[in-house]
Amino acid sequence: MATRRRFYYDFHIHTSRHSPCSSIPVEAVIAAARKRGLDGIALTEHGRLWSPAEIDALKAEAGCPSFPVIPGCELTTHSGDRTTGDLLVFGVQEIPTEPLSIDATCREVHGQGGIVIAAHPLVEVLGLGEEIYSAMIDGIEIANHRYYSPQDMRRLAEVCQEQDLASVAASDAHSIGEVGAFCVEVDCLLENDQDLVRAVLERRCRPRLKPPPGRLRQRFRG
Repeated sequence: MATRRRFYYDFHIHTSRHSPCSSIPVEAVIAAARKRGLDGIALTEHGRLWSPAEIDALKAEAGCPSFPVIPGCELTTHSGDRTTGDLLVFGVQEIPTEPLSIDATCREVHGQGGIVIAAHPLVEVLGLGEEIYSAMIDGIEIANHRYYSPQDMRRLAEVCQEQDLASVAASDAHSIGEVGAFCVEVDCLLENDQDLVRAVLERRCRPRLKPPPGRLRQRFRG
């Protein structure tokens, strides 16, 4: 009997169009994702959301109008003049125009029906650090391809279990070869940001510390 089809997504990708720190040409990101075996991607630029019109144009240019490209954003939080770590947000129509604290960012996102995931939380300056125990987050990026440590992953997985938070893995891709290096596995197709929000809140995402299986293997498994 064939097993249920599984789907693979990279929830954390930056492109050179809207993230100056990235070298990924936006016209190549979908092709790279498909070649890696991903069923969809989330674009999480720093401080900016992709508009629906931009995403439609991107997919049309790539010749993949049905390939899921989900808008998200990576926001840097602040306490006074101090940076307090980065958050991935999904399911919002607008993002804060000024830097906010961790809790204020979470309240703003939740007020729009969105979710918040702590990005690379144990990385100095860029991560929330000990705030993962008290912040109003919905999930934790327990494995990030650019900042991966088995010890950190084990600790973060334990936090997710203790705090009843979703756990994800992602590439945090800034170069084309990193797309899909880590990903999440889900049991259903995620076509838009609301599908992603539900999958996280319902704990239907599982971290995968490697690329998806090849397309042929996926078909064989159902």
